Amino acid sequence: MRTVNTRDLRDNLADCLDAVQAGERVLVSRRGIAVAEIVRVSSTVPSREVAEAVRTGVARRAGDSDRLRLLLDEPPRGEPANLVDRVLDDRSA
Repeated sequence: MRTVNTRDLRDNLADCLDAVQAGERVLVSRRGIAVAEIVRVSSTVPSREVAEAVRTGVARRAGDSDRLRLLLDEPPRGEPANLVDRVLDDRSA
């Protein structure tokens, strides 16, 4: 596991993301205290928000791809226009 401070992360973001994409975990620290861990997204276990968007029909999985891709359709009238808006609305309620 690689450990970087916030400045190193900012200055070397592309390198850190390349390492994460290759399967390495990156621990981010601020003033010597670990504050975040960056890990590769699992294509087999979607986040709760993505799963909810798929369940409600706001998003759908790509047909023949093994990676999760959101293909946003036109949202129902009166609903937020995208997943981020839906999550923010849900958290403010």
